[in-house]
Amino acid sequence: MSHWSHRHVAYISGMGTFGINNMLITEAGCSGRLGTLVTDLKMETDRKIEGENCLYKHNGTCGVCVKKCQFGALTSEGYDRKKCYGILLENDEYHNDMGLTDVCGKCVVGLPCSYKNPVK
Repeated sequence: MSHWSHRHVAYISGMGTFGINNMLITEAGCSGRLGTLVTDLKMETDRKIEGENCLYKHNGTCGVCVKKCQFGALTSEGYDRKKCYGILLENDEYHNDMGLTDVCGKCVVGLPCSYKNPVK
C-alpha cells in the first residue's frame, strides 16, 4: 500500500468527493487515473465541491458498489481496507503465474458514478 494518495490530493484540490466505495468521484466519475505533481508554487483551487457526488451519500439511493463487493470489504457503513487487501493478496496467490495480480475493481466498474458525476 502506498504512503501517498493521489485521491486525497485531488480531494483537497476540490476535484471531487469520496464515494462509499472509497474512490474519488470527479465530474468524470471514479474510474479514471489521477497523478500529482509536488511543487512549492502557490496555487489556488479554481472550484470548491459543494455537496456529495456519491448518490448514496447524497440521498441514500444506489449502493451498487456495495452489492458488487462479493467479499464484504465494502458495506454501507464503510470500507475495510485490510479485508479488501487480504482478498487481493489471495487473488495474487491464485494467479501467481501471471505476475502481480493483486487487483479486483468490482466496486468501481458498472456504476452510475463510473464515468460521470451521477448527482448532476
